[in-house]
Amino acid sequence: MAHGSERFLEVDGQRLAYASSGDRASIVFIHGIPTSKYLWRNVATGLTDARLGWVAFDLLGYGASSKPADVDLGIANQAQLIEQALGQLDWESGIVVGHDIGGGVAQLLAANRPRMVRKLVLVDTIAYDSFPEPGIARLKEPVWD
Repeated sequence: MAHGSERFLEVDGQRLAYASSGDRASIVFIHGIPTSKYLWRNVATGLTDARLGWVAFDLLGYGASSKPADVDLGIANQAQLIEQALGQLDWESGIVVGHDIGGGVAQLLAANRPRMVRKLVLVDTIAYDSFPEPGIARLKEPVWD
């Protein structure tokens, strides 16, 4: 990514990978499928150059995060994990940016913890209960990594 090395948090017994500018984050990025935090690399570079703090996570089951076979990878559980990860990073409030299923995670975070989300940016996002869609459920298989 644009700055710093990959880091990890243990959340609910799982390892979540993240990258950040190293500064106190005011922007959180949540990727969609079948991507990872790497999706945000060009945006992160510009933010780092502008001295704006950011953090980008690999959702559980994606990128360098744990890939458990027996854990719910749906957006409700992902939102809870991201909320806990943000708590570990002392996040209070800021801008949450979500793409695809990450947009669904961001929406749930905003709905469940409105004080944490000052602004919400959604890019080509899912809505309602549209995930997981059976046609793409196979993307959970290891061959897609």
